[in-house]
Amino acid sequence: MQREYSPSSCIEDISVYFKEYLDKSDQAYAKHLYTTYAYGESLAETIDIFLPPEPTPPLQVYIHGGYWQMLSKQESAFNAPFYLDQGTAFGVMGYGLAPDVTLDEIVQQTRWLIWFLYKHADILGFDKDRIHLSGHSAGAQLAFMALFTDWEKDYGIPNDVIKSVTGYSGLYELEPLLHCEENDFLKMDAEAAKRNSPLHQIVKRKCDLKFYYGENETSEFKRQTYQFAVKLNNYGMESTVKEVEGKNHFDLVLLE
Repeated sequence: MQREYSPSSCIEDISVYFKEYLDKSDQAYAKHLYTTYAYGESLAETIDIFLPPEPTPPLQVYIHGGYWQMLSKQESAFNAPFYLDQGTAFGVMGYGLAPDVTLDEIVQQTRWLIWFLYKHADILGFDKDRIHLSGHSAGAQLAFMALFTDWEKDYGIPNDVIKSVTGYSGLYELEPLLHCEENDFLKMDAEAAKRNSPLHQIVKRKCDLKFYYGENETSEFKRQTYQFAVKLNNYGMESTVKEVEGKNHFDLVLLE
């Protein structure tokens, strides 16, 4: 089980990809203007937003992976040029990491971010009715937990605030992690794993859904994607699922 939930088991050297994340993010930060906004009280709760020249563009928010305990927005801005070239604003989310915060708290941070973006879109410079999310690995879990939030009841904003979600090699069922070393930092019990599993929290939303995973992934990451997509379909939420030839868990998310 540990190997199945260790995506680095399918590659030779994970540091190569982390270096590429950082190098390309550094290039994006150096070449393009961006603004950092605080959406919460902690130092980690910030988002960097890159705006294209077009007025009132859609916004694509990227939520990084790292098993909720590593990486940051500084290594995660690598796709900013890709979206800016399409006339889309790009936001890269920072959030607290375990063990300093719990997974419940990270999910809550994600919800506060969406509320913040919707309420302040006019000032921030994008269209509040065109907010899109993408998440990689652990970030995909956060994106879908945000999607299934009761926005109208709990935050006073429309339930269709999120117009699309793209999951890259996501984690949608967390119970298997209870038996993996990653939980040494997360310290989830069975109840926490269930309430933070998008697979168990589905609420029907009108939203465009896409899933990608690499050809060179463990069988569990592939299974999780298909299992989640099938259950979403049973709830009347259609999605597209694609295995990307020649890609692994880490280079899958580098868009060109």
